Amino acid sequence: MKKLLLNLGAVAQVMWAAAPAQAFNPVDGCFPSAVPRSLKAMNFNSVIRPSVPLEEIQKISQIFKETFAEDLARRGQVLKITLDESKTDFNAFAKVEGADRLIMVNARAMAFQAKMNPDVVGLVLCHELGHHLGGEPVVAEYDMSAEGQADYFATSKCMRRLLRTPYFQQNVQPVSLVYQSYCGAFLGRNDVADCARGLMAASVLAGITARINLQEPPAIEKSDQTRVVATEMAHPSAQCRLDTLRAGGLCHKSDELLMTRGFPNWGACLLRDSSLYEVRPACWYAPGSQWITLANEISF
Repeated sequence: MKKLLLNLGAVAQVMWAAAPAQAFNPVDGCFPSAVPRSLKAMNFNSVIRPSVPLEEIQKISQIFKETFAEDLARRGQVLKITLDESKTDFNAFAKVEGADRLIMVNARAMAFQAKMNPDVVGLVLCHELGHHLGGEPVVAEYDMSAEGQADYFATSKCMRRLLRTPYFQQNVQPVSLVYQSYCGAFLGRNDVADCARGLMAASVLAGITARINLQEPPAIEKSDQTRVVATEMAHPSAQCRLDTLRAGGLCHKSDELLMTRGFPNWGACLLRDSSLYEVRPACWYAPGSQWITLANEISF
């Protein structure tokens, strides 16, 4: 099965080009000019009733803070999570203010996204935490990990721990056999259920990202064929992001082996001891390259 999946990934072709990287604009958040402002206000594919009630998002955020606050406290930092219940555009941000490590989420827009569920809410929070704890590559000027690295951290470290908490163990989301097959091929019997939940959430989140940026829908069985010559620090394509989230979810390294500053290989799966499906993909990551700095306040 593992060999079959690798062969499928090798021949898969994405029939569209990734948009050129742009610097983050604090006015537009993570949705650049591909979507006109007048259309963005319509909140693509939103639903009439919340997929996840705001009260539930608040509860998940509190559980998340209780789970990871100590990780930042050991660094002399404070994790703060803010939920904006007024904005209607899907967005989330990470920001550094002194010792405070901020995560800001447009919770109302999140609640009304189609296919949103508690696992996807957790994955958004994990991505934002990845900007603070994801390690290299880092946008040194702003003291935050790159977008791709935040995605890789989200599924390789953060989601695994979050899904082990009592709340998520009691609120199990149904998962397709496709995701269970991927996880079973790479992880054997260990953590297949949580891995599959992570990949399922990744597919939903990458799909939302593609939709609001008018990109081709990503698919778990495809791979972005872009090959960068320098590591991209800003947002890659939705397919590349799904490739990265998939790689993190399939990586066999323990979630207790955390990423760290100054050591780009620490805690990550590498080609010398892992399959191509487990390493950070070449659509944004170029080992040993000079990193491209394109962000200040980094958003999902």
